Amino acid sequence: MSVSKLVNLFALSSLAVLVCSFGATPVTALSTGDNHLHRVVRSHGAIAKAKRNVKRSSTGKRCKSRPTAPGGGAPAEAAAPAPAPAKATTSTGHHHTTTTSSGGAASKPSTTPKSTPPPPPPPTNNNNNNGGGGGNPGAHFGLAWANGDVSWLGNFVAGHTGHIYTWGPQGPSNRHGLTFMPMLWSDAGDKVAEFQRLVKPGYANIAMGFNECNEPGQSNMSPERAAAAWKKYLEPLVAHGYKLVSPSTSSNPNGYTWMQNFFKACNGGCTVSYMSLHYYDVSFAGFKAYAEKWHNGFGRPIMFTEYACQNFNGGAQCNSGQVWSFHQQVNDFCKNTPWMITCMPFGVMNDMQGVNGLNKLLSNNAPNALGSSYVQQTF
Repeated sequence: MSVSKLVNLFALSSLAVLVCSFGATPVTALSTGDNHLHRVVRSHGAIAKAKRNVKRSSTGKRCKSRPTAPGGGAPAEAAAPAPAPAKATTSTGHHHTTTTSSGGAASKPSTTPKSTPPPPPPPTNNNNNNGGGGGNPGAHFGLAWANGDVSWLGNFVAGHTGHIYTWGPQGPSNRHGLTFMPMLWSDAGDKVAEFQRLVKPGYANIAMGFNECNEPGQSNMSPERAAAAWKKYLEPLVAHGYKLVSPSTSSNPNGYTWMQNFFKACNGGCTVSYMSLHYYDVSFAGFKAYAEKWHNGFGRPIMFTEYACQNFNGGAQCNSGQVWSFHQQVNDFCKNTPWMITCMPFGVMNDMQGVNGLNKLLSNNAPNALGSSYVQQTF
């Protein structure tokens, strides 16, 4: 072969190698890390997931995100609706959820459980003195706590603070006299094992059911599966003096139907003393309508275990004035309504997981202005 041919062959080979080097390079997808803490503006459900993740990171459990709460048929208000949960769908992605209408609270199905009406509600007092550790009589402000076992929990405890939960069974070592409510987040084996290891007679007096069951990013349990798990893991606690808080759903409009089907699947075999609600939207009118719908439909006192002035439907977010107005009205409603047992805003945390940061209640491990208004009741 001539020298010129060898040179040409070498040049062609080099070119081929060079072309191959510019081929497509595989890309590894990044994990968001969303677990169950509930909230990113993706949706309320996704958000709730984020929350839960956050909560888990600090307490071993997570919160969740969810869809915007149906306003009991009332349209969501002017600001932005925040789907509940997490709950965004509760987890760190927080929990959370999607709103029915963009900008308004989603309306829940108007029908109430027909086949199996819920049992009569327990006494509808607002003493909030029902859990391990006592609680402060008349205290309606509660802590959705994602900060772990820290010394500065006491900064958020005053005479108006009554309940605390952590999206899991592990509570703070010093409860500061608050009523701690351990949660069985889902029926996953590791969650059940941890719950059963800790939650025994005398550990607490109230236990919470599963987190945002209607959200794929949260506990994601069908009503039938949740009813079976309830009877197996939660119902036995009643014999040991526990009161039980219902599973939660995001404020996605399908949450109400999910709860109807849960009671139907229980067929009278699930003791539920309180209803756990999540609400993310932009109007107090929607919040109030949502609370009344669930109270009237299921006949039990209400615990709001997640809520914020948050729009998860792509609309405008609440401004500072709207956030303050929303929280003040919610606080007054909770304080003055006998069947409202506790209101636990989503905001006592450093990472808001995609929820409007104006809802934040803490700064430098102490209550900020909004947080102090809850703790000291100075709205």
